[in-house]
Parts: sequence; structure tokens; C-alpha cells
Amino acid sequence: MSLTARLHSKRPVDQQLQALLRALSPRAGDFYTVKWKKAFSKDYELLVPYGLHSAAEASLVGTAFDYFLRLETAKKTGIFFKSEQLVAVFGYTCWCAHVPSARRIEARVRQALKNIDAYQREYLPIYEDCFLLAKLEAMYRSGRFSEDVEEVVKPPHARLLKELRDLQTVAESAFLSHVETTTDVKYNPSFGLGSELVNGADGDIIIDGLLVDFKTSKKYNYSWQDTAQIVGYYFLNRLNQVVRGDNTMDFHKVALYQARYGEMAMIDLATFYQGQEEDLLRQLMMILQKG
Repeated sequence: MSLTARLHSKRPVDQQLQALLRALSPRAGDFYTVKWKKAFSKDYELLVPYGLHSAAEASLVGTAFDYFLRLETAKKTGIFFKSEQLVAVFGYTCWCAHVPSARRIEARVRQALKNIDAYQREYLPIYEDCFLLAKLEAMYRSGRFSEDVEEVVKPPHARLLKELRDLQTVAESAFLSHVETTTDVKYNPSFGLGSELVNGADGDIIIDGLLVDFKTSKKYNYSWQDTAQIVGYYFLNRLNQVVRGDNTMDFHKVALYQARYGEMAMIDLATFYQGQEEDLLRQLMMILQKG
């Protein structure tokens, strides 16, 4: 069960983890925004109205947007990633193992991955590929593999394409304009021992020591689960650094980019937890060992 799943689980040990992360998570007033608005407040302006019909559509658009924004970051910074490293690749492999008929669309999946590699260097239509990869990732993370192969490769509804394009337009000025001079980017980072202890945890992106998690929810207000998620990433990474001495994913600032509002709420956790980290890491390790 991954970190995200544990934050919504009813198991007693997971509720202990939730209680710890919730108690130690910063509150809304501890965050600041790039535009210096009050974080998670009515000061935010809705720039991309919510036009989706279900939670499933919302999840699909959110994951497709994650793929797209990472691609746009790679194009803008010149710091590329390889499609073979994407979670969607594992999703397709697992899907074929559970549903052998999925192998008949292998050429379509390979083309999508080829497009992902090419897009980072040149312009070409990529929206439908992002949605296909989002479906493959969703199957991997949920462990539920569709028997309807044609439905998986079916092009997304025009309504979903519009959402993705609108989110892109906002991100161009609200997010991507801030990464033009970036010197270090890590895509879809995981946290070594920390990720292993929760059976899976990976962020969206780390840019020059800032971990950013992308959110496409229509809600602008503070969410303890969203905050606990990025705080959890920080402490899982610190566990990996302390126990294994692995500083591959070194970061101390975290942020939530709320894509419909073009707002990014940030906090420096090393400063926030100064003098408390050792005790908090010990408490976290005790709970994870129970799990």
C-alpha cells in the first residue's frame, strides 16, 4: 500500500501514520506563494473552470497533466528524461501479464513512448499520448487491469482535451516561466528506503531542491492530505539519507502547484522542523516498522 493510499486507509497502523503526519504538517499560514497571495485562500482566482463529469475523468486529466508538465519542463530546461523510466511502462507490462490481448496495441504504446522522447526536443501533437500513458499508469497504481483494450486506446473526449489545453495555457506563465534557468531537475522522484517502507512513494518533480506536487483539483483551500503527502515525501527521503547515506534526491523545500489557479504554495521544511527532525524521524520509523 503506497503512501497516498495509506493517507486514506482505515487500517489502525495507517491511521497512526495519518495522525503523525497530520500533527506535524505545516498549517496554511506557514506557506507562502510565488505571487505573494495568502496561501490556499479566496485570493486565488479560478483560471480553468472545472468541466469534468466524474472523479475518474478528474483523475485521468490530473495524471495526463502531470505527464505533460514534466514534458514541458524538459523542453524548457533541456534536461530530458527517457520514456522507458515512466510508470506507464510498468503499467503496460503488468496489463499484458493480466490481459494478454493488450499485446495487440503494443505498436500504439511504443509510438506514444517514442513521441514522449521526441517531444522534449521538438514540437509534435502529444495530448492523446499523455492520456494513454495516464490510463496505463492508473492501472499500475490501482492494480485493476481493463479487459476492454479498445476503450483504453480510445482517444480522449474533446472535453478532456480542452481541460488539458487550458491547464497548459495557465502553466506557461504560472509555472514554466519559473523554471527557465533551472540547472537540476529530477522527474518522478522516489525516495529509496523511504519509498520501500511504504510500498511505493514518488513525487512529481524536483527542481533545484524544490519538490513540487501538481494538483488539478477544483478546490483551492488547504488540504491536510495534500500537505501530509509532500511532508511524507520529505521525511521518507530524510530516512533514506540518514539510514543509507543516499543524497540522490536532496531537497528541503516543498510546494503544491494548484493548476486551475496558477498558484504555487511553498515552504522550507528544513527550517520549519529545525531541531525536531531526529525525534520526528524516530516516531515515523516506529510506525512504518509496525506496517
